[in-house]
Amino acid sequence: MSATEKSKTCAILSLDRIRVAAADFAAAAASMEKLLGHAAEVGEEDATLRLSNMSLEIVPSEQGTEGLCGLAFSISNAQA
Repeated sequence: MSATEKSKTCAILSLDRIRVAAADFAAAAASMEKLLGHAAEVGEEDATLRLSNMSLEIVPSEQGTEGLCGLAFSISNAQA
């Protein structure tokens, strides 16, 4: 791989955020507070638990579908 090709590659550096859907996001946030030992920031549309190296976002479920609904990563080269 040439230097030009290497400069165009993108690498995942870390997991930045996990997004989970729950029917009752406030109740789910309370459960996660107990489990993880961190306070949640509960808003009108979501709840966020900020951990030392990532965040967990809990959002209302759409059409009754609950569970993992998104991941966000820190990357090395967003221009790639």
